[in-house]
Amino acid sequence: MSNLQTVPLSSKLLVNYFEDNSITYDIDYLNSKLRGKSFVNYLYNIQIDTNVAVSDDMSFNEKSELMLAWLEFRDVVSVDTLSYSLLNLLLIEKRAQIRFPSIFSEGESLKFIDENEEIITHMIEFMDSIVLFLLHKFDKQPIETFKVNSIDDPKYVPANLANIFAIEEFYVYYSLPFREKSWFVKQFENKHNVIVNSFLLAKNNILLGFINAIVKNKITPEDYCKFINAKI
Repeated sequence: MSNLQTVPLSSKLLVNYFEDNSITYDIDYLNSKLRGKSFVNYLYNIQIDTNVAVSDDMSFNEKSELMLAWLEFRDVVSVDTLSYSLLNLLLIEKRAQIRFPSIFSEGESLKFIDENEEIITHMIEFMDSIVLFLLHKFDKQPIETFKVNSIDDPKYVPANLANIFAIEEFYVYYSLPFREKSWFVKQFENKHNVIVNSFLLAKNNILLGFINAIVKNKITPEDYCKFINAKI
């Protein structure tokens, strides 16, 4: 990747962006003065389109630090490099064959998943539970119908999970078997939740069509409860 920049960005680059906000800066993470949480916080504060360049010289620990800082950040920070890497991690954990570009090698991905099992598991649980939200939304069935655990925690899944729905091919995730499902109170019952809204607005969203078909075919609550509670 040519013409890399480092952060903090120079005043000239900031002015250039404000004059032409179609610019996207490629950021050299390894040689930037800011790292980890400070790096992600800076990108959030400047609100400029950026992409993070990861060189072969970066260690696994440095990549892991960046990914975790992004996942643990309080709000959404759009970074394509990390979004594709996150989707790739979820697909690997679900034993999919398809791969997307990632800051991690295959071995590093497996290591990251192993070292951060809880956060990966939480994200997969949320992704697989969206089917409950859609069934409730489209068919107006009571939440109690689903007979699953409720999770009342706004921080259970990272806000930056929302970014994977901007990937046009994100739908491949929903070609895989579902796992554990729960009702996410703070996410599903808040019409302003950024993750859910990003999902609903996503392109090529095969799950929306699938659930709509269930509703139109008038499958009974008992039938789709058997489906969503199936042990796969």
